[in-house]
Order: sequence, then C-alpha cells, then structure tokens
Amino acid sequence: MRRRRSNGSTSRAERTQAHAASFSAQRQALLGRLAGGLRDIVEAAALTGARPGELIKATRGSFDQRTGSATLSGKTGPRTVPLSPAALDLFEHMGRNKLPAARLFTQDDGRPWKSNLWGQLIDEAAQLAGLPKGTCMYTLGHCWITEALLGGMPTLEVARLTGTGIKYIEKHYGHLIADVARKRLAKVKML
Repeated sequence: MRRRRSNGSTSRAERTQAHAASFSAQRQALLGRLAGGLRDIVEAAALTGARPGELIKATRGSFDQRTGSATLSGKTGPRTVPLSPAALDLFEHMGRNKLPAARLFTQDDGRPWKSNLWGQLIDEAAQLAGLPKGTCMYTLGHCWITEALLGGMPTLEVARLTGTGIKYIEKHYGHLIADVARKRLAKVKML
C-alpha cells in the first residue's frame, strides 16, 4: 500500500525525479547550442560525470580503446573508468589519428582547453537554450550522479566512477539512494 503525505506535498526525491526527467532534454538543448571543441568536451562531461579539469588533461594515451576505458586524473588522483557505449564512441572519435601524448579534447584551433575559456561560452549557450542561470560544466556532473543513482547504480560504483567520496554522495544525494531502495523493497514480497 502506498502512503501519501497528508498535506499533498511531494517529497524531495519525487521532485528530484521530476527534474531528472528533464535533465536529458536540457543537456540536449545545451549541446544543440554548442559546436566544435566546446561541444565535444561538454558532451564528454555529460556522458562520463568527469570533472572538466580531468577531461582537459585526458590524452589519447589515457584512453584504452581495447578495454573501452579511460584513465582520468584530477583532484582525487588517477582512476580508470569504463565508458558507456555513447562515451566510447565519442572518445574513439576524439582519439582518431592522434598520438598518445595528444590531448583528446581541444579547442577548435587545436590548442588545449583552459578552464577560464569556456565559462562565458557555456553561460551564453545555456541562456539561449533556456536553462537555469548558473548552468556550468559542473552541473553536468551533478546530473550524471543524480541519474546514475536514480537508475539504481550503487553508491560505491558512482563514487568510483566520478572520483567523488561516498560520504559526499550520501550527504548530497542520500534522498535519492533512499528512494531507489524504497522502490526495490516494494518489489520484494516479505509476507
């Protein structure tokens, strides 16, 4: 039996799920306003949940096409992560004809990205796409973690894939974890 709140309000998890349903459309709208190297790195962030700094450091040598994984290095140190089919396609495309030391994600002129170069460009694209003020590269990581947890991915796996601490995820996304567990419990016949 499903219980409803007596005041008719929705829970934080229900509100987050409703927002998560629009995350994909919002990411598509943002990508639709971007082109070239900026679109590539934004797409990589959306597909991997990686921090922007980890992506700008990624080289062709850090991508292993054979295993479908990439070694990312950032503030939490290096970690090797499996890539989703869509991310694998992007990384294969970006790594085509590049030497191992070459950066995977570069500006249109081939120069490496620097974090201060894309902020204004993403602000403008987000505004044109009708996204909330403050949308930035880190928003994509938040969306990735949210959708991974709502999709039932274990917290430990999300933490390892994103290089984020379990305690941080539990603190900021704990309501999602409880909601997913509640849904799984509803499928189990106890009596």
